[in-house]
Amino acid sequence: MPGVVFALMGLAFAADPAMEALRLTPLWTTLDNGLTVILLEDHRAPVMALSLRYEVGAAEDTLPVAGRAVGRTGKAHLFEHLMFEGTPDYPSGEYDRRLADLGADNNAWTDHDATVYQVQGPIDALETALALEADRMAWLGEALGEEVVKNQIDVVINERLGDEMSDYVYPYYSLDWLLWPEGHPYRWPVLGTRADLNTMPREELVQHHQRWGGPGNATLVLVGDFEAEAALAMVQETLGRVPKSPAPPRRALDVLGPGLIGPWLMVEDLAFPQLHLAWRTVPRGHPDEPALDVLAMVMSYGRGTRLDDALLYRRSVATDVSVSTANGRLGGGFYVFVQRADKPLAPALRVVEREVERLIAEGPTDDEVRRAVASWRGFFISSLEDPEQLADALGECLRVYGDPSCLAMELGRYEAVTAADVHLVAKVYLNEDRVLLSVVAPEDTRFALPESATVSPP
Repeated sequence: MPGVVFALMGLAFAADPAMEALRLTPLWTTLDNGLTVILLEDHRAPVMALSLRYEVGAAEDTLPVAGRAVGRTGKAHLFEHLMFEGTPDYPSGEYDRRLADLGADNNAWTDHDATVYQVQGPIDALETALALEADRMAWLGEALGEEVVKNQIDVVINERLGDEMSDYVYPYYSLDWLLWPEGHPYRWPVLGTRADLNTMPREELVQHHQRWGGPGNATLVLVGDFEAEAALAMVQETLGRVPKSPAPPRRALDVLGPGLIGPWLMVEDLAFPQLHLAWRTVPRGHPDEPALDVLAMVMSYGRGTRLDDALLYRRSVATDVSVSTANGRLGGGFYVFVQRADKPLAPALRVVEREVERLIAEGPTDDEVRRAVASWRGFFISSLEDPEQLADALGECLRVYGDPSCLAMELGRYEAVTAADVHLVAKVYLNEDRVLLSVVAPEDTRFALPESATVSPP
């Protein structure tokens, strides 16, 4: 397979250099045991990036029964932690030590849709990284003793405590609890609830690994300074020897209905009062996703954007403003955040509502949309210069579009967004079915939106 020249910035290509550079053709295959493998040569430096994605996230923690979520939450995230706790051949600590000895770094993360393990480092670390991933995929369950499980549950509970002390994380526990209807798997936090974590039996975690942790439920992406066929042979010798497993059926979107509109009040020891608005939107890959992302950047992305100008620059109504989107396999959200310095939140809400109404009535200008698309393009292209992020992006391409060679197409989706598209999604999605949440310190409840009912995070 020919090497890929992936220099996106600062080169004078004809037509659109970024689009041409994104037309990648990785080697893509499925092994006999069910593991999907994507390999992309990148010979710019003697490094490699590995991304091993298991199609299991917090959405699979519970099962839907009669419109309700039944089962303990937090299993997928605990599964992420326990994968570092050793096997009979490589005791606890050996995974990190062996990679560090070769100059490689590793990381992992879990969201509602997936659990992903990453390794990045010199190309000489590739074979060891593959052997370690194969070992824990095949043999993790053999080493999950009661003490190991208890220790990691304590670690996750401490991680939750860290979230609960964060002004910028913990409010979203309440916000998502209100946004998603009863039984929807995005309603509970990825880390799980304290009650579920404190009662989690070892057997449930072992069963979780056996169901979701096999090769048939995983995608391996490698990007780096290798010959693709040689790297594939390494994969066959390591992960290819893990016993075959099927891909279990994933949870379908079977829960509909409105969220809890509010206004709601979360009392928490914050430095400054916060106002949150949230709307439900679309899943990842939906045709409206690009226009919603551009709408977010039209509303808030520095001087010259709607909410930033109205709340920060023309008048000092707020100390911090942001608009963001989140799109998962089972749905999406559109979020507005405003922070004030020891002042009532109602005036900030009026400004947000006025700007939303103006967008819906008039739509954005062509210049606003061009600026937002250019900003998105810059973030997208620069992120893919990192081999680790490129590896994750190729895996995401396969999951969302069924083809790892989607990056040029994905950029094209955003390049095609018009002011009319942004106007339409504003009218469709920024409707009255929004969640309103005030988050204030106990001594500052007077700053909350009037007539707010109290909510406590799960």
